[in-house]
Amino acid sequence: SGDAKITEKAELTLTQHTPTSHPSASPRDGEDSPHSRPSAKSSALDKLKPRSTLGRYEILMRVAQGGMASVWAARLQGTRGFQKTVAIKTMLPDVSDDPDFETMFLDEARVAARIRHPNVVEIFDTGTTASGLGYIAMELLTGETLAHTLRRAGRLPWTRVRRLLLQICGALAAAHARGVVHRDMKPANVFRVDRSGAEFIKVLDFGLAKVLAASPGGESLTGTGMLLGTPGYIAPELYQIGRASCRERVSSPV
Repeated sequence: SGDAKITEKAELTLTQHTPTSHPSASPRDGEDSPHSRPSAKSSALDKLKPRSTLGRYEILMRVAQGGMASVWAARLQGTRGFQKTVAIKTMLPDVSDDPDFETMFLDEARVAARIRHPNVVEIFDTGTTASGLGYIAMELLTGETLAHTLRRAGRLPWTRVRRLLLQICGALAAAHARGVVHRDMKPANVFRVDRSGAEFIKVLDFGLAKVLAASPGGESLTGTGMLLGTPGYIAPELYQIGRASCRERVSSPV
């Protein structure tokens, strides 16, 4: 299975891993100001590597890294020999001390957990370590993003596109039913997995989501008046009126 392959690769990584220091771990040219010394939280992130633990989870290997976060394969150790391979998402050291990014990061899990749909990535758990390092545990996916598929394969035939779009629309409809607007729909946030030979979609990354005020507990994960997203994928009306709604997703050229 895909999880078994990840675990096998991770075990190889554990035996071959050689710790390396992050540039921020060493002072430069005699610098010794408080600003040059990393916080406990960023230091913990710098030191994160295979065999590290986050709560109940043992880090196996890094599987992806973006502009704000890293994703790790990890193993949940339960009682009586129970084990489960999951994905752990952590913030990068450079942004970990920014309270706005931290709030957005942790709220992603809370918002995504509201949406129960087979085409939305499943969130299992969240936690914060003693040093203040927050993390999100979610299902581990084996496959590739739609962005990678398009770079590799080019233009896709309509019959295949239709199958993918129906799954994406199903995920977004489930989100909208819970009052959640994704606000960063793009090929990089659509993940393709193989399910018994069939192409299956998972929608990722609700970090920029908007929870509409009319929904229970409605609130935005970003500040009022902030226009966040990826240029080229933001709906034109969002540029014009600056408010997110379920209708804007129709304009997003995923």
